[in-house]
Amino acid sequence: MNRNRSRGEKKRPGFLKPGQDLIVAGSIGLTGAAAAARAGEKALRERFSASYAERLLSLDKDAENFAQNRLGEAFFREAGVTEAEPAEDGGIMNSLWNLLEAYGLGCTIELRAIPILQETVEVCEVFDINPYRLSSGGCLLMAADNGFSALNALRKRGVEGAVIGKVEKGIARRILNGETETFLDRPKPDEIEKILNQREVKV
Repeated sequence: MNRNRSRGEKKRPGFLKPGQDLIVAGSIGLTGAAAAARAGEKALRERFSASYAERLLSLDKDAENFAQNRLGEAFFREAGVTEAEPAEDGGIMNSLWNLLEAYGLGCTIELRAIPILQETVEVCEVFDINPYRLSSGGCLLMAADNGFSALNALRKRGVEGAVIGKVEKGIARRILNGETETFLDRPKPDEIEKILNQREVKV
């Protein structure tokens, strides 16, 4: 299974089917949050302590520890992963759309189950950006028959993750957030563009 395919490629070597679990390996939004923090460094330093601001500025520095870089073919076989999609440009929501659209399938996703660091939340709140549509380099969306077995295989490799929902028949792509239900939108521009396209970040 090639997990580094280019976006838009129609042939996919794995498979996806209704009833499978959807799993996120790693934490969403790290690369985008770090880029936003660096672009708006002054605003962060005015709001947070020096040590915490440094933490926010370096969320993506340990790239070698990103989930995508620590998982190889042996992991996919052991974990029973049948498909995977990097959560890069446009974040986890674009990744979900790309994977499901390739197979013409739907999903039910629990928004609160998607793993995100508090530091990423802090950056997104400062700059009013959506972490679920923010560049998430190193984070991987996967499908497996048994998501909890996949999580065990992840933890053996020192990678945290979460089962976030299931693949469903049809094309309805439901996002549950407590008692609120919405539907997955088509891919949108990465939220980081809101920051990088500005000459000066104002908070």
